[in-house]
Amino acid sequence: MLDAHLASCPRCRAVLAQHRDVKRETRAIGFGDVSADFAARVRQRVERPALADLFDFRAWTWRLVPIAALMAAAIWLPALRDRTRTVPLGDALSAWATGAAEYPTSLLLDPAADPGELAATAFEERAR
Repeated sequence: MLDAHLASCPRCRAVLAQHRDVKRETRAIGFGDVSADFAARVRQRVERPALADLFDFRAWTWRLVPIAALMAAAIWLPALRDRTRTVPLGDALSAWATGAAEYPTSLLLDPAADPGELAATAFEERAR
């Protein structure tokens, strides 16, 4: 099938001719003489890590990722702890109005609560 295709396709014949030329030129260059212990020296260098390999940042990066993740979690998780505390409405309003709260103050109200009752409670506590 290949021979039939090459007979009908000038582009593929040209590519095949280029590959054959490269193969012929490569063989003409040759490799030179290799010492008898060459293979043993290559095996020894591959099996034994070099000193430079100890400082390979890519290997260390992947080894340190879990440690970095644990350190980040140890720093971040305490910041997520619940800082919500219940205080009388008047105190919450005073802290919010004056900015005297040690943390940013949010006023969380029950959506089912009566707005008039909340306002009356706030004014009553504020008047104290």
